[in-house]
Amino acid sequence: NLLNMLSHERIELLMRKEKFTISDLAGALNIKDDADETELTINIGKEIYPDKQNDISELEKAIKNATKTLSNFMKGLYYIGSLSTQYKNQLMWSHYADSHKGFCIEYDFSTVKIEALLLPVYYSCKRPLLSMQIVSKVMDECFPEFYRQVMLGILTKDKIWEYENEWRILLPATLGEDSVEYKMPKISCIYLGEAISEKNREKILKIA
Repeated sequence: NLLNMLSHERIELLMRKEKFTISDLAGALNIKDDADETELTINIGKEIYPDKQNDISELEKAIKNATKTLSNFMKGLYYIGSLSTQYKNQLMWSHYADSHKGFCIEYDFSTVKIEALLLPVYYSCKRPLLSMQIVSKVMDECFPEFYRQVMLGILTKDKIWEYENEWRILLPATLGEDSVEYKMPKISCIYLGEAISEKNREKILKIA
C-alpha cells in the first residue's frame, strides 16, 4: 500500500539511504515531520489505510492512555530542585527574580558530600526518546537501560535555555515524603537585585 502511494522518485530517494527512518517515510507521504514518532506512525497509518480509520483511532486512544500512564509514572520518580552556576545573568534576574526585584542565594557545595543526585542539565535541540520496547521490559533485564533513558529525559532541556547553566538536585520520590526534605549546604552569599525594595533589602540583611 505504501509503495503504491509513492512516486518512483520518492522510492528512489528512500532506497538511496542505507537506513531510512519513519520521518523519511512521513516526508515521502508529505506528512510534516515535526511530530514525535508515535504521532508520525498514526498519521502514516491514516494515509495508507483510509478504510481503517476507526481501528487507527482506537489505537491512537490506547497509545495516548499508555503515554499518560508512563508520564504520571515518570513524574512520580523524582522531586527536582533547580540551581544555576551563574548569578550575573541578566535573563535569569528577569525571569526568576521578578525583574531584579528579588534576590539570588549562593550555596557552597565544595565541601559537601551529596547524598542526593546533583547533575548538570544537558541542552539539546532533540528531545530524548523513551522507546516502548524498553518500557515494556522495564522489570526485565532492560532496567539499567530504562533508568539511563529516564535520567537522560529528566536532565535534557531545549538549547534555547542553555544560558541558564542549570544543575539539578534529584530526590527519589519513591522513598516517601521524608525524601523531599534536603538540607542545602551553607549559604556563601546573597545577591540583592538592583530593583529590590528597601523593605525587602532590610529584611534580608537582618536575616543574613
